[in-house]
Amino acid sequence: MPRPLADFYNGILPYASGLTPGANVDWAILDAAIEFSRNSRAVRAERTINVVGGTHTYTVTDIRVTQVEVALYRGRPLAASTERNETARNQLWRTEGGEVTRYLRPTEQTIRLVLIPGASVTGGLVVTLSVAPMETDTALDDTFYDVHRTAIEHGALGRLHMQAKKPWTDVALASYRMNQFGIEIGRAHMTAFNMSTASRETTTISGVA
Repeated sequence: MPRPLADFYNGILPYASGLTPGANVDWAILDAAIEFSRNSRAVRAERTINVVGGTHTYTVTDIRVTQVEVALYRGRPLAASTERNETARNQLWRTEGGEVTRYLRPTEQTIRLVLIPGASVTGGLVVTLSVAPMETDTALDDTFYDVHRTAIEHGALGRLHMQAKKPWTDVALASYRMNQFGIEIGRAHMTAFNMSTASRETTTISGVA
């Protein structure tokens, strides 16, 4: 269940003199959560995608994707690839159908199958994704509160203490908090593959032929 940003206030407001609830604190919390997610790859979601024959590209629209951690096609792992590698392997890869063994990421939110699948398969593509909040979010996944709250508090306070000419400005504390934030990111990154933060859900995701 999403947690309002205000749920994090108790770990932040008492530690910054003169700081009051509002947009500035919300920004610091959200910005810390975005950096934490991108660098730790510890906040994950799983999506099951219906594959359509003749369709190679699928777009994830309901969450912000930072990394594809695992991609399975019909239960078999797919290897990550690039356009350069595919072109070197086969000049016709963009239009050729055949066995799907690899995937590319044309954009952060899209996954392209290689080669083009010939048959439709319900739930044929399952992806485990590292995800991050959007800048416009007003709440965070409860994983941030239940598992990574300390990291978010350090990151938010580090940002706030760095703000110039404020009652809560403190360069030394900012340095300490950001150092602790980095330690928490590293710890989460190291344990990401041993912890279960993925939410399993089946969604029909649009494809591009």
